[in-house]
Amino acid sequence: SRADRAKHSAASTTETVQALCEEWLKTYAAHRLKDGGTGSESLLKLHLFPACGNTRLARFSKRELAAAIAPLTAAGKHRTAGALFQLTRQIFQWAVRTDLIQT
Repeated sequence: SRADRAKHSAASTTETVQALCEEWLKTYAAHRLKDGGTGSESLLKLHLFPACGNTRLARFSKRELAAAIAPLTAAGKHRTAGALFQLTRQIFQWAVRTDLIQT
């Protein structure tokens, strides 16, 4: 069906952590968050993408997320670390709900 092809097409273009996050920013955050996703985008670009943006989704794990968050906690930026964790979790939960990734 057309819907299945669209889902498959979206899934095949979101193979990295960064691509998935950008898809979330474009299709979810831009329309549903008060700031249009600007704050989330900054957080991702500053902290998640440099650490693991190129990581393939199939290889992304808690270990990679912990590695992205570790410098923040080491610098005493606990609130930012918590926000990055929660944001990443929200994005992956959205991806599962919308069938972009399989569990």
